[in-house]
Amino acid sequence: MSPAVRRLGERRIALAGIGLVIALIGAMAMAGMLGTTAISQGEVWRIVLAHLRGRPVPGNVLPAHDAIVWGIRLPRAALAATVGATLAVVGTTLQAIMRNPLADPAILGGSSGAAVGAILVLLVGFTPFGTWSLIASAFVGSLAGYAF
Repeated sequence: MSPAVRRLGERRIALAGIGLVIALIGAMAMAGMLGTTAISQGEVWRIVLAHLRGRPVPGNVLPAHDAIVWGIRLPRAALAATVGATLAVVGTTLQAIMRNPLADPAILGGSSGAAVGAILVLLVGFTPFGTWSLIASAFVGSLAGYAF
């Protein structure tokens, strides 16, 4: 491959990455706006910029809107972005390890092990962790599925 073609491919990848980052920021701004309480896009940006600069929120922004956007909606959107990125990395890693572009957790037995662990808790009724017992047993079953 010639250097000119390689540079063109690198530019396209860089532009795609920049576009995706802009789309992520836009989606997070939309997440700050949408909900049972209507908050304008300008108000969301004023709240975010004030907090990022370490300054007080402007007086024309309601304190309730500040609490909703900065304390509830944006952390939820950031968590969703983090989970999505983590799933992408894990999926790519699994595909690279298995050398199979169609690889999924069922190939190594993780999904089946998690199902067995969850079903055992449901059948036996053993709940030492209360409501977290089902999740914990699915996690342990998944690890056992990968190990065996």
